[in-house]
Amino acid sequence: MGKITVEEKVYGSWGNCVRISNGEVELFVTVEIGPRIIRFARVDGPNIMYEDVERSFFKDEETMKLFGENERWYIYGGHRFWQAPEALPRTYLPENYPVEYEIWENGVTLKPRPMTAVGTQNEMDISMKENGEVTIEHRVTNIGPWEKELAPWALSVIAHGGKAVIPLSTKDTGLLSNRNLILWPYTRINDERVCWHDRYVSVTPNSNEGESAFKIGVNCEDGYMLYFVNNDVFVKYFNYDNDAVYPDNGCNCECYTNADFIECESLGELELLLPGETATHVEKWNLIKDVKMPETAEEIDAVVEKYINK
Repeated sequence: MGKITVEEKVYGSWGNCVRISNGEVELFVTVEIGPRIIRFARVDGPNIMYEDVERSFFKDEETMKLFGENERWYIYGGHRFWQAPEALPRTYLPENYPVEYEIWENGVTLKPRPMTAVGTQNEMDISMKENGEVTIEHRVTNIGPWEKELAPWALSVIAHGGKAVIPLSTKDTGLLSNRNLILWPYTRINDERVCWHDRYVSVTPNSNEGESAFKIGVNCEDGYMLYFVNNDVFVKYFNYDNDAVYPDNGCNCECYTNADFIECESLGELELLLPGETATHVEKWNLIKDVKMPETAEEIDAVVEKYINK
């Protein structure tokens, strides 16, 4: 652990980026496109995030019809900021342009160009503490003339090789249900990549090309999800309000995977924004080292008991 440095630095094929580091953990966020937190890792260690260096994942015909010839939305990889519920055009506006940014003592503010086609403006504040904890504040403002119903949506596109774990509600609600489990049309409930425990659900991605995508969503009252990889565990913390309404039939936490990557996603509450109003959603990240990938619910319990702030 050490003093935080924030600097402009070229990273890979992504051009100029902003690097934030405490000397042990680092992140790079793109400013020539996106923005994306394209790298999050230990210094000189393997990247947790997936990088689509070949720009192979994109929306083509759909976005070109809406936004003009040669206008594509690329996934790029890394951590991005969307708006839920997922829909064209709202969630697929091209992000292929320079990002305004302001560096401050231990972080950066990022402001991509306004999404005038749907009347919203995204912003992110990304900062790091000396202990390596990262805070990401996602803000979306209604810059249009009419009210809009939406939820901030934070998605981390992560490389294969690990296991995602989401805690399930254990609240005693008597005769009433205590958890939402939301499935998408392409999701097979008996998919070999998913393991259903009483207190957790885990997703272990693989690279089988013939396998369909898989996605689930839950009401994650504990407000965290985990990704075990490279003998580390990546922890994403986020809020849950029992009185709030969340998108996708009540999900504040979702997990998607295909043959190339896995997405660990958190969502803010669904809000009706009047012109000029802003919705905010905050994630906090930790990267904890020397943690063995668990195989059982009891092993997950041990990790949670030792490391997770509840």
